[in-house]
Amino acid sequence: MSRRKRFLRVFVLVLVIAGLCAAYYSWRIAALSERYEAAVTLYHQKSYRDAASSLQGVYHMRPSSAVGANALYYYCRSLDALGEGGESAKAWRELLANPVARAFHPQAVLALARADIDGNRLDAAAGALDTFLGANSQSPLIAEAKLMRAELLEKKGDISGALLAVQKVVEEYPESAVAGQARKKMGDLYIALLFSGQGEGTEEYRVRRGDSLQAIAKRFGTTVELIKEMNKGTIKGNSLRPNDRLKVCTTEFSIVADKSANTLSLKAGDRVVKVYSVGTGKQGSTPVGEFSIINKISEPDWFKPGGKTVPFGDPENVLGTRWMGIDSPTYGIHGTWQPDTIGKQASAGCIRMLNKEVEELYTIVPMGTQVRIVERSEPARDGEPVSIRIIE
Repeated sequence: MSRRKRFLRVFVLVLVIAGLCAAYYSWRIAALSERYEAAVTLYHQKSYRDAASSLQGVYHMRPSSAVGANALYYYCRSLDALGEGGESAKAWRELLANPVARAFHPQAVLALARADIDGNRLDAAAGALDTFLGANSQSPLIAEAKLMRAELLEKKGDISGALLAVQKVVEEYPESAVAGQARKKMGDLYIALLFSGQGEGTEEYRVRRGDSLQAIAKRFGTTVELIKEMNKGTIKGNSLRPNDRLKVCTTEFSIVADKSANTLSLKAGDRVVKVYSVGTGKQGSTPVGEFSIINKISEPDWFKPGGKTVPFGDPENVLGTRWMGIDSPTYGIHGTWQPDTIGKQASAGCIRMLNKEVEELYTIVPMGTQVRIVERSEPARDGEPVSIRIIE
């Protein structure tokens, strides 16, 4: 065989091998892409454990590729969803060190700041957030970063500062992905500030001889429970001492319940300060109109239709931990042992709340509080307080 023929045979063989290698490489890339897409589908289906396992494999196969970088990002998100704090932080740091994943570096910075907040490493979190906010003023994640900054202030005990920071997020980024979360946070912080004795409408009262908590509450149009909450360091039990200085709330609260939205709004004056998700009556059976609270019972018995009394603590008692009756016979606002019914029309006509939340409302609103129940209120975003003022 001539040298020329041998050369041609070798050349053809090389071409065939190269073609086979290229085909195998293309197949591997296609298979990897399919595996990645399947893993992301699992993530969106909230099958986070299976998604994490598959995404980790994809990343390790091609760590320096775009599909590998994307897989690492969703792997981090899956670990976050699973609550794998340590492993999640490790994965986010790996992503932050990967230059191919630079598009996800801002998310990594915020995720690590979140880990620092959760781990009570507040100075580290503050430094990371300040750096992020200084370098990413146009980032779509800016609202999330500012909301985290507010959470950091709350953790440090600066409730009023946190409330102002959250209010700015709502005002400046009303359509952001975290706007609903920020609105809910505003309500929670308003209550925290109120209970701390630093909220608007707070006055100082000097106890006189012969005073009682009931008399002071009636004088200022508030509740004994709220006075106790605002003065935890001063009031021991129900006893008062002359010249003790108490913080009392003079704000006039009212309630608006929306049957269509299954929400209950707490108003301070004419402003909504917190919105609760509630359950209302089946087939629209909750009455509509203007009412007031005429009785309040802690740990209520349930007078079951038909005359049977079901004591508090009995599994058949549907009223939860608190009852606030309105001047529409047999109707009221109460707790529930069935949290899955919140947000639905599932009651016999009463407004039901989570026990923790009805206890909060019970503490705040006194007898005589106005309750307005409507079919549908003006369109509003979930959990949106209008504005909140703070006592300096």
